[in-house]
Amino acid sequence: MSSANEDGLYQDIQENPEDRAPKLVLADWLQIEKGDDTRAEIIRLLDAYSSDVPHAEGAAIARRLYHLIPTKISSHVTVRAEDVDRLLQEHQRSLQSVKVTEVPADTQEIEELLSRLRAFPFLTHVELVLDANNLDILQSLAEGFFARLLRHFPCLELSFLNGRRILDWTEIGTDTAKQLEQDLDTTDLFTGDPLFQVSDFARALMHNEERFVRPVNRRSATPEILHLLRLRVRDLGFTEPPTTTELFARARKFGLELCPPETALLLRLENNDQPSGWDYVGMESVTDPLDRPGIFRIGRAAYDNTRLLGGHYASPRTLWNLDQQVIFRLCKPCLPAGRSDS
Repeated sequence: MSSANEDGLYQDIQENPEDRAPKLVLADWLQIEKGDDTRAEIIRLLDAYSSDVPHAEGAAIARRLYHLIPTKISSHVTVRAEDVDRLLQEHQRSLQSVKVTEVPADTQEIEELLSRLRAFPFLTHVELVLDANNLDILQSLAEGFFARLLRHFPCLELSFLNGRRILDWTEIGTDTAKQLEQDLDTTDLFTGDPLFQVSDFARALMHNEERFVRPVNRRSATPEILHLLRLRVRDLGFTEPPTTTELFARARKFGLELCPPETALLLRLENNDQPSGWDYVGMESVTDPLDRPGIFRIGRAAYDNTRLLGGHYASPRTLWNLDQQVIFRLCKPCLPAGRSDS
């Protein structure tokens, strides 16, 4: 392929970001003529992920793309939403990770922006920061907006201007229950102080053999990418404090699932920039030795930034404050829309 033909191919991708053909031609050329197997694989994986494949295959693709994101992202760029076209001219052939700021808090404009970002053929990780601190989450859930977002990029994050993250993802199934607890007991190399503060209630829940240890150990043999949605209780349309049963039933009504119990531990280990306060993980309750039902919560102390893992009493009748922030899993059949486990 001549230089002129290569330029034309990238231009075609830029002008028709949803067209699969030029991207697959580029992948073949990169592998056969350039010996660039990694970038060729990224293009093909992104193409396969955006196609209508079964959930299990889509989850495997998402995990492979996650591991192709460079540890030290030299091609990571931060740009305002209005400057994406300029970014295309400068970084189309190299960009793998981008943070886009000042994104209009409008679902249609967000989807149009993500479609435009597909003109970057090697882009695997996208972080969007809205220009506001609110979004009609209830309406967005009803319309399947969040599930549709994942059709563009499996490694996608969405945050409000104030830093509150709405859409997130993590890798699950890589560690046993014992390994997770050992990681949470890590100390600072210089001071010897613990890096995380784990409450007694949380630790008791972690030691429940039937409801925590065994399920976590079983999943440790089958890693996958977990897509998460953070929302306030009121975002699900509640005007009065719901019970745990009512809250979880409403979440399921809008296509959300409860998280595996180790989700909180993974997020606690990974998330170093959580705003102060607590995030509660929507999950099946686990009991402590006194038979008290609880779920996990993660937080950060405002006074010294200590990263916290706590337990929260959660019986079926426990009432939830409307402003409590809860993490749910995006439902498997919605990853992306139209996929299923069959």
